Amino acid sequence: MSPLPEAWNEICFLLQDNVKGGCSEKDFENQVVRALEVLGWREYKNEIARQPTLQFGREGTIRPDLVIYSQQRKALIVVEVKRPSQDITKDNIIGQLRSYM
Repeated sequence: MSPLPEAWNEICFLLQDNVKGGCSEKDFENQVVRALEVLGWREYKNEIARQPTLQFGREGTIRPDLVIYSQQRKALIVVEVKRPSQDITKDNIIGQLRSYM
Protein backbone atom coordinates (compact mmCIF):
# COMPACT_ATOMS: atom_id res chain seq x y z
CA MET A 1 0.00 0.00 0.00
CA SER A 2 1.34 3.45 -0.87
CA PRO A 3 2.00 5.94 1.97
CA LEU A 4 -0.85 8.34 1.11
CA PRO A 5 -3.79 5.93 1.53
CA GLU A 6 -2.15 4.55 4.68
CA ALA A 7 -1.81 8.09 6.11
CA TRP A 8 -5.43 8.82 5.18
CA ASN A 9 -6.59 5.64 6.94
CA GLU A 10 -4.66 6.62 10.06
CA ILE A 11 -6.07 10.16 10.05
CA CYS A 12 -9.61 8.77 9.67
CA PHE A 13 -8.95 6.46 12.60
CA LEU A 14 -7.63 9.28 14.77
CA LEU A 15 -10.34 11.83 13.96
CA GLN A 16 -13.39 9.66 13.51
CA ASP A 17 -13.12 6.00 14.38
CA ASN A 18 -11.20 6.52 17.62
CA VAL A 19 -13.19 9.50 18.93
CA LYS A 20 -15.88 8.91 21.52
CA GLY A 21 -19.18 10.72 21.04
CA GLY A 22 -18.87 12.94 24.08
CA CYS A 23 -15.15 13.63 24.04
CA SER A 24 -13.93 17.00 25.23
CA GLU A 25 -12.44 19.62 22.95
CA LYS A 26 -9.04 19.06 24.60
CA ASP A 27 -9.16 15.30 23.94
CA PHE A 28 -10.14 15.94 20.33
CA GLU A 29 -7.34 18.52 20.03
CA ASN A 30 -4.86 15.83 21.07
CA GLN A 31 -6.17 13.62 18.26
CA VAL A 32 -5.85 16.50 15.79
CA VAL A 33 -2.21 16.97 16.83
CA ARG A 34 -1.61 13.27 16.27
CA ALA A 35 -3.20 13.58 12.81
CA LEU A 36 -0.99 16.56 11.96
CA GLU A 37 2.03 14.49 12.95
CA VAL A 38 0.92 11.79 10.50
CA LEU A 39 1.20 14.52 7.85
CA GLY A 40 4.78 15.25 8.88
CA TRP A 41 4.66 18.16 11.32
CA ARG A 42 6.06 17.52 14.81
CA GLU A 43 5.08 19.10 18.08
CA TYR A 44 8.45 18.28 19.67
CA LYS A 45 10.21 20.23 16.90
CA ASN A 46 7.99 23.26 17.66
CA GLU A 47 6.29 22.93 14.28
CA ILE A 48 2.95 22.66 16.10
CA ALA A 49 2.14 25.10 18.90
CA ARG A 50 -0.85 24.93 21.23
CA GLN A 51 -2.69 28.15 21.97
CA PRO A 52 0.01 30.59 20.93
CA THR A 53 -0.70 34.29 20.85
CA LEU A 54 -0.34 35.68 17.32
CA GLN A 55 -0.16 39.32 16.34
CA PHE A 56 -3.17 40.25 14.25
CA GLY A 57 -2.96 43.61 12.57
CA ARG A 58 -1.28 46.44 14.37
CA GLU A 59 -2.97 46.18 17.73
CA GLY A 60 -4.83 42.90 17.88
CA THR A 61 -3.93 39.37 18.81
CA ILE A 62 -5.58 36.00 18.36
CA ARG A 63 -5.14 32.80 20.34
CA PRO A 64 -6.11 29.82 18.19
CA ASP A 65 -6.00 26.25 19.46
CA LEU A 66 -3.14 25.20 17.18
CA VAL A 67 -0.70 26.83 14.78
CA ILE A 68 1.52 24.99 12.35
CA TYR A 69 4.85 26.71 11.73
CA SER A 70 7.40 26.56 8.93
CA GLN A 71 11.05 25.78 9.61
CA GLN A 72 11.61 29.56 9.58
CA ARG A 73 9.04 29.90 12.44
CA LYS A 74 6.43 31.59 10.27
CA ALA A 75 2.82 30.67 10.98
CA LEU A 76 1.52 28.56 8.10
CA ILE A 77 -1.83 27.22 9.25
CA VAL A 78 -4.15 28.27 12.07
CA VAL A 79 -6.35 25.47 13.45
CA GLU A 80 -9.39 26.04 15.65
CA VAL A 81 -10.61 22.78 17.18
CA LYS A 82 -14.23 22.19 18.17
CA ARG A 83 -15.71 19.15 19.87
CA PRO A 84 -17.05 16.71 17.27
CA SER A 85 -20.53 17.04 18.77
CA GLN A 86 -20.52 20.87 18.78
CA ASP A 87 -22.87 22.76 16.48
CA ILE A 88 -20.46 24.72 14.29
CA THR A 89 -23.26 26.64 12.56
CA LYS A 90 -23.71 29.05 15.50
CA ASP A 91 -22.92 32.69 14.77
CA ASN A 92 -20.27 33.02 17.50
CA ILE A 93 -18.32 30.03 16.18
CA ILE A 94 -18.55 31.19 12.58
CA GLY A 95 -17.44 34.67 13.69
CA GLN A 96 -14.43 33.25 15.51
CA LEU A 97 -13.35 31.25 12.46
CA ARG A 98 -13.84 34.24 10.15
CA SER A 99 -11.75 36.44 12.42
CA TYR A 100 -8.91 33.91 12.21
CA MET A 101 -9.08 33.92 8.43
